[in-house]
Formats: sequence, C-alpha cells, structure tokens
Amino acid sequence: MNIKPLIAKLLDRGELNALERAELENFDPDALRAKLDELERSRLSREEALQQDLAAAQAERDKLRAECGALVRRERIGAIAAESGCTEPEYLDFLAARREVALDDPAAVKSFIAEVERANPHCFRSRLRPGSGGPPAAEPPAPQPDTPDRIGGIISALGEAPEAER
Repeated sequence: MNIKPLIAKLLDRGELNALERAELENFDPDALRAKLDELERSRLSREEALQQDLAAAQAERDKLRAECGALVRRERIGAIAAESGCTEPEYLDFLAARREVALDDPAAVKSFIAEVERANPHCFRSRLRPGSGGPPAAEPPAPQPDTPDRIGGIISALGEAPEAER
C-alpha cells in the first residue's frame, strides 16, 4: 500500500476515487508501527531482544515506583492536613517538598506544621471556641436595698393612680 501519492493528491486539493478512498480508510498506522517493530525485533539476536525487553521492563518498573511514591506522599500529606486542620493540602505538599521535610519523622512534621501555621494561618481551620473568650461571667450583683427601684416605683405609682372616667 502506497499512500504517499494519495496524500499528495489530497494536498493538491484533488478528488479521490472510490478505490483510493477505501485504501485510505483501511490504512492503520498503528498496525504499520507494530509490523515495523516486529521486523526490527526479528533482526536482533536473542540476547539483544532480551536486553531490549529488560530495558522496557525496568522503565515500566521505574514509572510504577514513581506513581506509587506519589500516591503514598499524597496520602500522607492528606493525613497530616486533616490532623492539623489544614484546608489546603496541595499547598502544604508544595511547602513540604520545597523544604524537604521528612514526612515519616513526627518531630519534623510537628515543627513544620507549627511553622506553616504561624506563617499561613489562613490555610488552617480556626481553633476558636464559641463564646466571648473571656472568663465566665460572675453572678449579677443583688440590688441594694437603699437604691430606689425605678421600674418598681413606676408600677406602684400606676397602681395608686385614680381610675379615669369615661
């Protein structure tokens, strides 16, 4: 199958007939790539083919190790963020990576979190408790007997008032 003239014809804005169109529709570049790889592999000696397979397996292993490490780190950062009340675990991960914090060392993590919380309090949930924050209110003082009760005086004056006529 030679598709180069067909592509040239299309680039010149030419029309394709039905046979040429079918030939292009049946063209599979992935199958062609697989055939080329198979041909190259058949030219290699057994030892070279095994070395090529080993290199491919090692590359895949390294890729999977990196993905696993990233997942473990993300999980650990998520746990640290939840434990410390951090609302932005991605930023916490960025800072931990930048400062090269050993996430397996509890003392290092504790000091790192304290430092980040001091520098970036907006990234953490508030630890305030409801209420005014002052000491509990004392009992209100009892009214002094010699102090005139203003409201009581008004009520008693209204009670002694004469009734209005209608």
